[in-house]
Amino acid sequence: MPDIEPNPESTASMDEPADVTASLPATTMAFPQVEDAADEPTEDQPLPPPSIGDVGATFVDWLRGRAQAARSFAATHKWTFALAALCAVAAIAGIAYWNARASRMPSDEQIRVDASSRLAAPSYTQSDYAIDEPLALTGIEVEQKSLSDTRRDACVVDVVATFANAGMETRADARLTYVREGDVWTCSAASTERASHHAVAGVDQQKVVEHVGALLAAADQDEASESLSSLYHNAAVEVTSEEFDEEEQVDTVVLHCASTGTFVRYECDLTAHFRFAPASGAWELAGASVSDGARNLSLEPLVGTWQGTFERQEASDAKCLAAGASGLTVTVTEAQLTDNGGASIKGTLSGVAHMHANLAKDADTTDGDLVLQDTAFTGSLSSGEVGLDVIDLLAGNNPKRDDAGLVFTCTTPDVAAGEVTLTLTFGQSNAPDAATATLTSKHAYDDTILLLIPYQREARFTDHFTLEKVG
Repeated sequence: MPDIEPNPESTASMDEPADVTASLPATTMAFPQVEDAADEPTEDQPLPPPSIGDVGATFVDWLRGRAQAARSFAATHKWTFALAALCAVAAIAGIAYWNARASRMPSDEQIRVDASSRLAAPSYTQSDYAIDEPLALTGIEVEQKSLSDTRRDACVVDVVATFANAGMETRADARLTYVREGDVWTCSAASTERASHHAVAGVDQQKVVEHVGALLAAADQDEASESLSSLYHNAAVEVTSEEFDEEEQVDTVVLHCASTGTFVRYECDLTAHFRFAPASGAWELAGASVSDGARNLSLEPLVGTWQGTFERQEASDAKCLAAGASGLTVTVTEAQLTDNGGASIKGTLSGVAHMHANLAKDADTTDGDLVLQDTAFTGSLSSGEVGLDVIDLLAGNNPKRDDAGLVFTCTTPDVAAGEVTLTLTFGQSNAPDAATATLTSKHAYDDTILLLIPYQREARFTDHFTLEKVG
């Protein structure tokens, strides 16, 4: 082995301590670059979406895990699984059994045909105001089919039957019983049970008119006066309006009642309220009322033209029959009751007034006969007021009384050379529909006694007519 000579510097350093300084490289070496660093995700660069293969693989792994868990659960719960399986089999078998039995029941079409021929319409109350039409079957809804508990060859079918007429609709629960012979089902019984009625239209208007007396009695609140049903017992009745509310099942009918006699009239509006009873199917009267003035007498029938036919004459001496050819025409333009219970009348008359002296013998015409043409007259009721006795007389309720009905005393202020008085009488106890007129002429003239003594006399002629209304 060769000898190694010590280095003097090295020896010195070993003997004496010296400063040791490590020299650094002149240039710092760069860190090595990793090529895959660029592929790592950053905040600005999200992970790429999984592929279809990745999803499929994950789902397969999940299924394997579930299957393993199920095998494990089944291994530890064998009896539970067996019982569940038996229940499922029993349920399926039961459904199949009942479906098989149901398929052997009557068809819906057969049930509807049998119901149409076997079911009778349910009964309902025949009210005084309902539309009078029989109920007809309009529909069948099959609700339930049930095999009989006592017979293997029988079944019952529950249906809802709908019946209707022009006024109401009725729904009723019904049951049909069937018996099977082979594969043929025969309906052996059918019955209708609970029923509910619903109005689809209002009351029968004609029936309402026919029962106007009952409606007036229901509306009558004044027991002290003559009843409304009596005043309007022969009234002309007309339905003026009707308002049917199907939702509320109510109906309101307004009737105009006019009791028009030959000479007087009563007139009012009668409002009747009806409600429908769903349990009985009847329209019931809920209330009635009349308009104000229902008891007010009207003389409107007197207004018009009356033609007078000459009947006879009363005179102071001999008669002048000039009115026989011309007759009398009376035109009433106004006739009404007054506040004091009386009545007034206005109009014109056309006829002959006798404005001449008394005659020594009867004559067809005489100088001084004055033709009246549309001469105005006014008059008032002679009896003072129109009482119940007059009203009853005009209605023909007092045939034994020897009285007149409406008697008007009228004056004609336009006649010259004398005075003309017109008396109009409407109704007599023995003839309630008769109308008469008398035209009385008064004429004052000068005369002498024994051709020497002058004095004033009055000629009086009263012509009687029967009147007939012509316009």
